[in-house]
Amino acid sequence: MKFLFAAVHCIITAAGEIVVDPSIKEMVDVSAQLTFVFDSVDKNIIASSTEGSFSPEKFHESISKCRRGSDHLFSYYRDAVKKYSSAL
Repeated sequence: MKFLFAAVHCIITAAGEIVVDPSIKEMVDVSAQLTFVFDSVDKNIIASSTEGSFSPEKFHESISKCRRGSDHLFSYYRDAVKKYSSAL
């Protein structure tokens, strides 16, 4: 395997706000849902799924916010490997 991957989900509310990793309560009044999968090396998109309507600007803003969210997942992966690698 050349890289790890991380999927990040976000929504665009009816008011136009982008929420990364929304709660169930935040999923009520949604105009769009987007999921992006990023690689751990260059943070390129390797897959995506969208539902609903959104502008190109909101699409690119969603990618940017989800990419930043993937940094947290990759950091978690690194910490988990460091913590449990001695047990393997």
